[in-house]
Amino acid sequence: MKVNCPWEECKNNKEKLCTKEEIDISKMDEWPPSCFIPMEKVPAYNLKGIPFPACASNCAAVEYFGVGECESVCGWKFYKDGEPKKGAKIIKYRHHRDEEVSVQEHLKGKHRDHCLCWQNCKHFKPEPSKGETAKAEVEKGNCPLAQKLYEICVTYNIVIPVWECPRYEKRPLQQR
Repeated sequence: MKVNCPWEECKNNKEKLCTKEEIDISKMDEWPPSCFIPMEKVPAYNLKGIPFPACASNCAAVEYFGVGECESVCGWKFYKDGEPKKGAKIIKYRHHRDEEVSVQEHLKGKHRDHCLCWQNCKHFKPEPSKGETAKAEVEKGNCPLAQKLYEICVTYNIVIPVWECPRYEKRPLQQR
């Protein structure tokens, strides 16, 4: 079976027809969805990087079990409620001040895991003393950038993880 390759970055010439032997299915998760034109059926795992339903036309499991079993065969492509993943699922929940906020489901509660400040930055001192003002916290030694971001977060009921920072320095082991 020969297929015309629509992928610009294909190792084969765009006009060339690929044969089954030339198609490296081990790299299939790198292929764009446009590559998934009918071809021989392949194991579901080889289609792991291709979102549902683009994967279904080439999936051996779909041919064997039927499309109704995709969620059980490839559970990583579906949310808990059975909806296929098409990017991030947005959920709502009650955050600080009992205000409803929206968040990508997979990021809920992960601020500290992603924020550079919480990765043992020696300038970050998040524990405020009772009754102290934000200004007193900065004077006491908390990072002024982190403090400003914290104030914005509190004011607008948002979460801002720091991914890049010019001030970051790892805290020495004895100060942890």
